[in-house]
Amino acid sequence: MNLIEHAKNEFKRAGWVDENGKYTDEMQEMACNNILELLQIFSNQGHSGFSANYVLNYFDKLVKWNIISPVKKEEDFDWEKVNDNTYQSKVISSVFKDEENGKPYYLEGIVWVDEDSSFTGNVENISSSQFIKLPFYPKTFYIKVKDNKIIEKDKLKEVFEYYEKI
Repeated sequence: MNLIEHAKNEFKRAGWVDENGKYTDEMQEMACNNILELLQIFSNQGHSGFSANYVLNYFDKLVKWNIISPVKKEEDFDWEKVNDNTYQSKVISSVFKDEENGKPYYLEGIVWVDEDSSFTGNVENISSSQFIKLPFYPKTFYIKVKDNKIIEKDKLKEVFEYYEKI
């Protein structure tokens, strides 16, 4: 079985294709055809196990608009003014700074995780947003909370080694 056959079998198992080979809806058919096209290109490249994982790792990052190497200088963020006093990085859309010469901060330095959901914002006067240090590669720390209280306080040490506290 090749990769294309495997994908088609998985589409059937997922219920996206009926027993007659018809897609269950138009949008799913379009998505499956796009996936098959990408898989065909990937298959034609003839990767080994090592090169396949290497290519997929970088493809996954780039297709999600992520960076593949750390930002080394602040000017490499390539700032765009989004309102009177706020600038947003064109390189990492979740990095901002207040004022033209302000300190850059990453919106998702911490994601708070409770029993039902995850969220950003302030918990116990600690912000999800954190000032960055250069060189910078985005890193999110997931920290458990309950009733708006931090349960995993020991993880904050690692956060503040990586980021500069706001």
